[in-house]
Amino acid sequence: MVLLGLKLPPVLANSITYVLAVVVLHLGIVANPGFFSHDEWQKYDHVHTLGIVDYIYAYGRVTSGSEFGYPVRPLGFIQQGISALAMRSSPVIPHLFDVLLHAAIGLLLVATLHKANADHRMSWLAGVMFAISPLTTFATAWVAASFDQWSTLFWLAAAYLTVSVIKDGAKWWSLSMMATISSLAILSKENALVMPVVIPLVALALRDSKVPDRANRMQVALLFAAATVPLLAYLAIRFPAIQSSVNGGVAGSYTPSGTHISRNLVDYVSYPFLPRLIELAEIARIPVYWIAGAFLLHGVLIVSVWREFGATRAAIYCFSFLSYILLVLVLPATSPHYLYGSALPMSIALAALWVMAIDRRRSKLLIVLVCMTTILAIHNFNIQRSMYQTGVCQSRFIDSLETAIRIDPTLKQVGLRLVGEPGAPIHVVQRVLFGRDRYEALDHMPISFSPDAAGVQLTVTSECTLR
Repeated sequence: MVLLGLKLPPVLANSITYVLAVVVLHLGIVANPGFFSHDEWQKYDHVHTLGIVDYIYAYGRVTSGSEFGYPVRPLGFIQQGISALAMRSSPVIPHLFDVLLHAAIGLLLVATLHKANADHRMSWLAGVMFAISPLTTFATAWVAASFDQWSTLFWLAAAYLTVSVIKDGAKWWSLSMMATISSLAILSKENALVMPVVIPLVALALRDSKVPDRANRMQVALLFAAATVPLLAYLAIRFPAIQSSVNGGVAGSYTPSGTHISRNLVDYVSYPFLPRLIELAEIARIPVYWIAGAFLLHGVLIVSVWREFGATRAAIYCFSFLSYILLVLVLPATSPHYLYGSALPMSIALAALWVMAIDRRRSKLLIVLVCMTTILAIHNFNIQRSMYQTGVCQSRFIDSLETAIRIDPTLKQVGLRLVGEPGAPIHVVQRVLFGRDRYEALDHMPISFSPDAAGVQLTVTSECTLR
């Protein structure tokens, strides 16, 4: 590849091509002029009211929290605070950063597979499958869900290091590097408590591969221990919060219960192959037969892995897919951004099946794979389109609201009562205002959606403007 007159090495050329392709495939995210929910705007308010230093001090600390559902994720929060600096002036910057982070994770996936001596075509195809996976789209498009991106980055880094130790033998720095990766993972998201399982899973996956095993069981066990120590320290800090959650002192959406597992399992397993479903909370509106079909189609993928690569590989796939969402299976609230890391095993499985089916001319399997990949690509596009529409609506509403305040400054004192005309996406407006002191606190402009509330009434139009 020649770029600006320079002939680039193949690996670098392929990497640049991959990143550019990921950006093009996610233009619906990059071009989004707005954001998804109040989470981003609350961070925006904090940064622009109290400054980035105060924000980092507030969100960059490791504390127990009131309950375990309280997010203690310094790394992702700091990134969100920095992104908030450009949310109004240049929304393309935070969105482009998340898409580039998505591309970087895809490249690390390719590098990990290369390190494991995987087929060159399969490695890059897995990277492409990961890039277009609908399991990754929601988290990439929602700036406030970047925790899942950072967490997956470090899960993959742990897998890469494990492959390196097994393939090349343990080095003096291997244990300290794994401890560092584990520390960064738990500072990204609480699901890192499950992350050490990556080590035995990788070891098991490589057992019958072409990778020479130069690590003994003790070295792998020490690697596992190194990953576990930072997590135990984190649990010790957050022990009071864990006690509060177990004793029921927790918000409803984060109250853990084993009664949610079976339903959540069906929802998460079905989600990739439900192309019209954007938010998992809306799955109750999907006909049962569509959910059953999507669940069975995912089952076909698992059976295909079993038939072509053996029961062990199929079991590894299932456990890998579920391990990333293991901690949220007990929660009543579901969301697609939790599935970001689960896209890794699915992408690898699909890529391996594609290469095998082409090489061995398995026409029936190829038809199934074409159907699966098409559904996944359509689902990715639908999520991008929905998130873009939400962002456009938010942007228009905020511009219209600020214009109304400039025209009539007395609105800050008397407040607003918003009503929606037929077809108005009032839920989008509520999301952008929810929990923001500048709109809800008594010493600021109160905005209400109650028809009996005081204040000047304005109508939210179907175009997300005010009149």
